[in-house]
Amino acid sequence: MIFLLGSIVLSSYLTLAFKFCGRYNIDIFQAIVFNYIVCVITGSLVNGSFPVTKLSFNYAWVQWGCAMGVLFIGLFNLIGITAQKSGVAVATVANKLSLAIPVFLAVYLYGEVLLGLKLLGIGVSLLPIALTCYQPAKNKETKGLKSGGLQYLLPVVLFVGSVLMDAVINHVQKNYITDENSNAFLITGFLSAACIGSIILIIQLLSDKKKCSFANLLCWPAY
Repeated sequence: MIFLLGSIVLSSYLTLAFKFCGRYNIDIFQAIVFNYIVCVITGSLVNGSFPVTKLSFNYAWVQWGCAMGVLFIGLFNLIGITAQKSGVAVATVANKLSLAIPVFLAVYLYGEVLLGLKLLGIGVSLLPIALTCYQPAKNKETKGLKSGGLQYLLPVVLFVGSVLMDAVINHVQKNYITDENSNAFLITGFLSAACIGSIILIIQLLSDKKKCSFANLLCWPAY
């Protein structure tokens, strides 16, 4: 129960942190990149050592871990942009509503049983999420392409990306992850996200498209 409550609180805090970054002009991409670097370091310290070795690349889960890194860095940035452009509620809804799709895929692909309280719980949870998504326009004249197009496109893309990530995680857990390699898989995903983000960030810094800020570095604990 404690872990469940912690997961709810921290996942809700995530979108609020992105909104906070937008208010104080903090570059969310830089903060996310620093976050994943710290994740690799802290994960290795908690694990007792860096779990990814040369032998790890002989296993299929490493490839999936690298793919997860691409999704991690992409979706985190998309959540941040959606929270700043469309609002915290919409970003949270688009991200959490995607959880229902992998559940039904698990029933279809892996034969999991979804009856009784499980089915009722999913239905009850989806209703308030869907209602939260409804936001009547206060001023119909502001529904132009600039506000309406991007405002509704971002949550849709976030929803599709979240569905893909949840489905991939479920597939990997069912077919590749064991108690022995679970930590290594997770850190591999973080390492992949950190490497991809660092490469993009270095290119942006060298081309003067962005400038590194100490405030962005300090903001990584928010994530």
